[in-house]
Amino acid sequence: MRWVWLILFLGCSVGLEEASVTAYPNPCYGDKVVFKGDLAFGRVEIYNIQGRLVRVLEAEDEEVVWDTRDEEGRKVPSGVYVWRFEGPSGRCSGRITIIRREDG
Repeated sequence: MRWVWLILFLGCSVGLEEASVTAYPNPCYGDKVVFKGDLAFGRVEIYNIQGRLVRVLEAEDEEVVWDTRDEEGRKVPSGVYVWRFEGPSGRCSGRITIIRREDG
């Protein structure tokens, strides 16, 4: 059973190379995260730590900006978010930390 899982896992990435994408600033204390790299004509999906899709960003060139809001326009809370990019240049993923400062 272990070998079958390994073969299936490796098989899902056949044909796609690893793209070069970075996200900054990390950690993010503000309202803007910039994804930069081999993004053209791909999409960045952002998930919360529970695995729920928070936002989808469509990239037309080498840079796309996330305003740290979800699909309904609400600011996401502090926490760790996982991003995943897939496009013609390949795919890759990473983590970004959002830190919200309390007004006071």
